[in-house]
Amino acid sequence: MEGSKRKLLIRWGFPIAVALLILGVMLIANRQESRVFPMQGVNLADLQPSEIIRNVAQVTGAAEEEIYADTIGRTMTWHVTGDFDWDISAGFAMITSRDTWFGQSRSYYRQLRVFPQQEEFFITASQRLSYVPDAGFRLADILYGLRHIPQSHIQYLVYGNPCAYIISVGRSEMPNNSQPHIFYNRNGVIERSSIQDFIRFDIIPIYQGQGVGEDLIHVFFEICQRDT
Repeated sequence: MEGSKRKLLIRWGFPIAVALLILGVMLIANRQESRVFPMQGVNLADLQPSEIIRNVAQVTGAAEEEIYADTIGRTMTWHVTGDFDWDISAGFAMITSRDTWFGQSRSYYRQLRVFPQQEEFFITASQRLSYVPDAGFRLADILYGLRHIPQSHIQYLVYGNPCAYIISVGRSEMPNNSQPHIFYNRNGVIERSSIQDFIRFDIIPIYQGQGVGEDLIHVFFEICQRDT
């Protein structure tokens, strides 16, 4: 009886192991392929935060609410045209967390790369962090802030006709009254007194033949809405 069991294990054990190995390779290949996904347009207003976050969660295995932008450890800056189109390739530094089978939480660094010429997003390979990073803003909130940035109001405040803008995440401080500033949420421009939790974006215009302008504009995006 024992001999027949051993023969049965030898007969079926190896094919099953091979099948599991092939399945694992296929799953890895599918995950690698899903690291590239299409953009819905090249303007900031075309960003689809919910769809982007779903793709990131699928690739990284992180919960959607646990995908953060690394705005504390790194400077996040983007270059767009005067019409707020993505001009050159750009990136978002991401911190994701995932629980292991043993109940431990591990943090990873990745980048969400933007390739406007190909109209594609690309998620880079992960780099495991040996420390627990400070939680910055959720990536979804950064994306919503860029999507709803009040383009027409910014164009009204600048001098002349900029050919491009540099946008960066600024420090979480209110400006003094001499600095142009705008407060807004997903529904549009709002009053300053009503804003509580916010992301500050610093916007610098670039003029053809003149370089960087001096009219720095601060825009504050309200992030009290927490759904992705």
